[in-house]
Amino acid sequence: VYDETSDSFYYTEIGNVSVKNKKVPVRCFRPEGIREEHNLNSEVLLEREHEIEFMLSVHTRLEGTQCIMLSGEPGIGKTRLVREFTSRLPGEQKKIWFVCSSTYQSRVNYVLSGLLHGIMNINPEDGNNAKRYRLLSYVYYILSGCSDNEIHKNANFLSIVMGLERDNEFQNILNSMNYEDIERELVNQLALFFTGLLKKGSYIFIIDGMQWADSGSTALLNRLVKELSGVKSIFIFSSHRHSDIAEDYKPFCHTMKLKALSVEGMTSMACRMLNCSKINGVFIDSIKKASNGNPLYIKEYIGAVKRKEYYTIRNGVAFIDKPGSTSLPGTIESIILAAVTELDNNTVNFLQIVSVIGSEFNLSWASGLIGENTDMDRELAASVKNDIISIKSVNTVSGAIEKICVFNQETTREVIYNSILKAKRNEIHKKTAELIENKYSNDLESYFEILCEHFNKAGIREKASEYYYKTAFKHKTGFNFDNSLEYFMKFLEITDTGGDQDTDSRVLQALISIGQMNIIKSDFDRALEFLNKALEKAKLSEDNYTIKLMISDIYKEKGMYDDALGIILEIEPKIRPNTSIYGQLLQKKCMILRMQGNPKALQLAKKSEQVLLKTKDYGSLSETMREAAYIYFVRGDIDNSLYYLNKAYGYAERIGNIGAMARTSRNLGIIYHSSGAVSRALEYFNRSIEVSDKISDMQSLISSKINLGILYMEKGLFDNAEKLYYNVLSSAEKVSLMYQVCLVFLNLGDLMYERGDYLKACGNYSKSLEIAKNHRLPCEEGINRIGLAKLDIKAQNYTGVAEKLEEAYRIF
Repeated sequence: VYDETSDSFYYTEIGNVSVKNKKVPVRCFRPEGIREEHNLNSEVLLEREHEIEFMLSVHTRLEGTQCIMLSGEPGIGKTRLVREFTSRLPGEQKKIWFVCSSTYQSRVNYVLSGLLHGIMNINPEDGNNAKRYRLLSYVYYILSGCSDNEIHKNANFLSIVMGLERDNEFQNILNSMNYEDIERELVNQLALFFTGLLKKGSYIFIIDGMQWADSGSTALLNRLVKELSGVKSIFIFSSHRHSDIAEDYKPFCHTMKLKALSVEGMTSMACRMLNCSKINGVFIDSIKKASNGNPLYIKEYIGAVKRKEYYTIRNGVAFIDKPGSTSLPGTIESIILAAVTELDNNTVNFLQIVSVIGSEFNLSWASGLIGENTDMDRELAASVKNDIISIKSVNTVSGAIEKICVFNQETTREVIYNSILKAKRNEIHKKTAELIENKYSNDLESYFEILCEHFNKAGIREKASEYYYKTAFKHKTGFNFDNSLEYFMKFLEITDTGGDQDTDSRVLQALISIGQMNIIKSDFDRALEFLNKALEKAKLSEDNYTIKLMISDIYKEKGMYDDALGIILEIEPKIRPNTSIYGQLLQKKCMILRMQGNPKALQLAKKSEQVLLKTKDYGSLSETMREAAYIYFVRGDIDNSLYYLNKAYGYAERIGNIGAMARTSRNLGIIYHSSGAVSRALEYFNRSIEVSDKISDMQSLISSKINLGILYMEKGLFDNAEKLYYNVLSSAEKVSLMYQVCLVFLNLGDLMYERGDYLKACGNYSKSLEIAKNHRLPCEEGINRIGLAKLDIKAQNYTGVAEKLEEAYRIF
């Protein structure tokens, strides 16, 4: 602290002081006063009163969540503006401030993770268990009104964002979820957490330097702020360039682009820095030319003039020494570089090395790269004193003190970085990557993205390729598909193919993975493009068959059943029955035959059971047994349908396939309901709802609740049914499940008809009919026409009844 602040404060000579937790006195300096130079050199905020007043007015009239977007070139004063704004707020106002860093820009969700760490006061350097314990206890605190299951679910989803390890149970839940459900549930759980937090107190969230934010955090924040309209908070985002976070969230998003200082502002700043009352016109012109009114550039320019003593003050007026000023470098970047090169060689070398590490760096990394002969505290102190670097935090890790430092201005870091000879720069990147590999060998996965960047910039393509590949699979496993696809593409761009068997194998797996993730994202054309490329690379028969089955899946999803079946029939004779891929083939073939109405589907399903039991492929078994159950149900054979559905449930339960358990439970409920076994139907509908909710399968959850509502209606429990339907309607509309919305309005129409409220029944049937026509749902369209015809008959209004019934008949 003394090293960093001795230029700003007067201190006593070093002495001793007694403290409670130490047996012997501690050596320390005592501050006595503030130096005059501190006031002269401290940042001053000029010509920003309008922006401050506007931000204060947003805070005063706060309704819901508001966003303030600050943009402007580096050094224009965005951070200083936010500091001034927060300093004028009441003392009890809570603030969470996160500064983005170019060092970690490629690390997924690091910005949102940093924000959550700050809210919960968790040290990023703590171990996984300590973080999980703090996370869970904090969620218990802010969600005190929720059940244990809801609290654990919230903590689990937050742990994804925070990059914490997952237990087997939660990983199994994730494995059973659809990609879209995971994305949606992340936003829902973040919104639940922030809503609970903001009910405990008012917060302002500041994210400084959004140009260095990772894409995952940006996407989640964009969706999150729109979910917080019911609670009061302010999000402040600053960026070098315009950011589109929540731009469509108007009128709750406010954009401010900071302008350069006027001539009056430049004059005022220069007078303050030079401790004079006026600035000569020639001097002002030179300041304007060098800085264009950017406060940072003004500071650097006048700092250079002061160091070189290229000015004089006469009668309170500052004059520039014109012959001397012309010897100053022509650009601000050159002025910054000139100031740095005036430092001693050891300090310059230190700054060059840490500029390669990034805008934020661990001092121990720099020490490991520079060597033991360098006095790191001296070099750090010199860099701090010259206002180039600041100490962000000091932590104790494994008994050792770890200092985290940051460059005060990214512009300065870039100038230093670009001044390094390419060969030396590449060598530093290489040594940085090797140091990280050695230092964090037990937790290297957390540093994959950083290793990609350093090895790539070092020109070591083979190592960069290795880490791009590992990073891509890490994100695929974590269901961060967009990031995974990005890293697979980088891997393919940098990787040379041909000759090396291991490399060719990785390229093949990358192409298959890209195809697989695009299938999940329903981008079938792109999936086909990469799977066809994979087919060209595939040398092993098993790889060839796997790829062709995936292509068959795409054709099935596109309704091209003949093409899908053609691929299966082509490869079926070539696959050995004792392989896992054969089980997948049988299940897919059975499904396509059933969808085509082919009677061979049932025979195949029965035959497949014995084959799949031998290979213990319970996943394919469960799906195949469900296909058999569907066929029996369509034939009206309820007993066999129930028999095979119970088998399907048992096989799914055996491998913990929660998604299959939810779908099968709903189907069992429907069949028991249709056969009059109401209590069993109720049991399975409730089971499906419970399991669907666990894995956030909204489609299955809403469908099960609709079926439960129908059951309530048949038992005469109209109030229960109505309450459930309106709850379902809200959920279905929120996630745009329009088929389910159509069904809810249809069933509400039936409910109101039974109650005798024909006006409301007509309104609900009409809404359902409109959705059915717009979304091509012919069955629902026909049923709604019958419902409207019933209402006309009830009202003895026979005009148009025949036409409605004839149209319904035609549709069916």
